[in-house]
Amino acid sequence: MASRYHLEESVKWRIIGRLEAGQSITETATCLNISRQTVSKLWKQFQNDGTVVRRPGQGRKRMTTASEDRYLALTARRNRKATARQLSSELAAATGAVASRQTIYRRLNEKGLYARKPRVCVLLSSQKKRDRFLIGVKNIKTGLNINGPMFSLLMSRGLV
Repeated sequence: MASRYHLEESVKWRIIGRLEAGQSITETATCLNISRQTVSKLWKQFQNDGTVVRRPGQGRKRMTTASEDRYLALTARRNRKATARQLSSELAAATGAVASRQTIYRRLNEKGLYARKPRVCVLLSSQKKRDRFLIGVKNIKTGLNINGPMFSLLMSRGLV
C-alpha cells in the first residue's frame, strides 16, 4: 500500500500556478512527480473553494459540547467526591448527553481537575478517634514530635 502524506502549501500553489498558466493536469503531474489524480483533486478544490488549504473540522466530532463541559466542571467542583461514573450519570440526566467514564476524565483534565476515583479508607470508630486525639494531646504536652511510621511502631508495641 502506498504511503500517504500531505503536500506542502507551497507545492499546492505551484501546481495551481502551472494549471492557471495553461499547463495540462498530466504535464503538471509528471513535472512535479505527483499523481495525476492528486493534481486533479487539488484543481477541483481550488475551483470550488478558491483555496488549497486543508479544510478544518476533519476528524471525529466531540461527544460533549462546550456548555456540557462547563456543566461537568461545575458539578465536579461542587461535589468533589463524585466519581467519573457518577458525573457521567448526572450529565446524562441533566442534558441527555451520554459520555463514557474516560470521556469524563478527559473533559475534567482539560479544565484542570484530576483524580475522580473512589478512595477506600478505613473508617474509625468514635473510640479510636478519641484515642488518637488523646495521644496527640499527650505528645504535644510532652514535646514529642512523632511521625507516621514511628507512631505505628509505638502503637504496635503498646508504648503509646
